[in-house]
Amino acid sequence: EESFEKESDPTKIVEDQGASFVVNEIVILLVDEASLDDAQLVADLVSGTITGFVPNPPTYKIEVAAATTQEINNFISIIKSSQNPKLIEVTPNFISQ
Repeated sequence: EESFEKESDPTKIVEDQGASFVVNEIVILLVDEASLDDAQLVADLVSGTITGFVPNPPTYKIEVAAATTQEINNFISIIKSSQNPKLIEVTPNFISQ
C-alpha cells in the first residue's frame, strides 16, 4: 500500500469542533479514471502543491497556504464550488486521535 510522500507538519495540527486536522492540507478523492493532471487542476484552483497520493481509491493530499480553520475552509469551498465532475470529496487532512 502506497502512502502520502511528504510527512505532515505536526505543528500545523489544529482542532475544530472536536476534529483534529492539518490546517494547511486538503485531501481530495477523485473518480477511478482520474489522472494526476486532474488532481493538479484541483490543486491549481487554490495555488496548492500535491504532496501525496494513494492510488486506490485515487486520493491526493494538497498543501495550501492556510494558517487558520477559516482559511482552510475557504480553500475547500473554492474546490467544492468548481463543480469538477471528477471530484468526489474534499476535506481537511483529518488526524485520528
